[in-house]
Amino acid sequence: MKNFYFFTIFILFASSTLAYFSDSEHSASTYTTGQVDLKVWKDGWIDNPGRIVDVEIKPCEYEEEVIRIKNNGNNPALLDLGISNVRDLGGEFTEEERRFDADNMVNNLSYHTFAGISVNCESFSLVLVNDDNKTVHELDGLTFYTPSISPGEVCDIHFKFHINSSAGNEYQGDVIRFDIALSLHQCTECREEETCWAIGGDFEEFSRGWGGYFHYHGDNIQLPIVAGQHTDAGHLNIENAGDGKLRITYHAENGWKLLKTHLYVGDCPPPNSAPGQFPYKHEFVNSNFDGYIVDAGDCIAAHGEVER
Repeated sequence: MKNFYFFTIFILFASSTLAYFSDSEHSASTYTTGQVDLKVWKDGWIDNPGRIVDVEIKPCEYEEEVIRIKNNGNNPALLDLGISNVRDLGGEFTEEERRFDADNMVNNLSYHTFAGISVNCESFSLVLVNDDNKTVHELDGLTFYTPSISPGEVCDIHFKFHINSSAGNEYQGDVIRFDIALSLHQCTECREEETCWAIGGDFEEFSRGWGGYFHYHGDNIQLPIVAGQHTDAGHLNIENAGDGKLRITYHAENGWKLLKTHLYVGDCPPPNSAPGQFPYKHEFVNSNFDGYIVDAGDCIAAHGEVER
């Protein structure tokens, strides 16, 4: 079963988005009479609310809109959120825009409009896209996932839009359109496992896969642990333990627990990007906490596997 909803956002002076939502059911290698059913709130829980969001913002302003959804079925389900088909259009050709774009040829507002996306459910909260991290154009074709949503559980999906201060009057009246797809997928056990890395401020990615290392400068610091490239799974603490040692501790949060951890600390970048080859490892953690005391070094790569 698929439901199609229409969702319009006006960005700057006349910018809009078109969005559709769907629900689906599947169960690998099992049979079930259960169902998932996606509902959206608009003066009540309905399947097809029509237009549900209208926003108008100007450069340097943040505007946030919330879409409330509910798993109205009787089975737990995972939520997928995808953005696609981003289009930059000329929209209304205002007099002020004509002064700076006489031929109405500057139509790339999606390259200058940032979108933050977060999900707040009754059982969990997570940030899918940080504010000022990705533009609408960069989100085109990406899909994000959440943990399991229980039957009857309500979630708020927050969209925060912000136009880069570099965007000028040549964008007055311009339009962004893109599609948003929300899908609920039935699951049986609904356990989610992801690889995770601690991401430092000067994080350098490996040439293969995702993950990497960061440079350590000797201070006591706290770094985010990111699961599946997008999800906040906790934080990593690094402290000076004295006698040339570092105390490094993993803290899993937001419903995640650590299954295993792999750690590299040295004066040079890791010679091997495979976490299983790192010199420090705990293969059976099964907790939201794990720690090491190791010889200090200038380069650190902190990997783990998490579940929730």
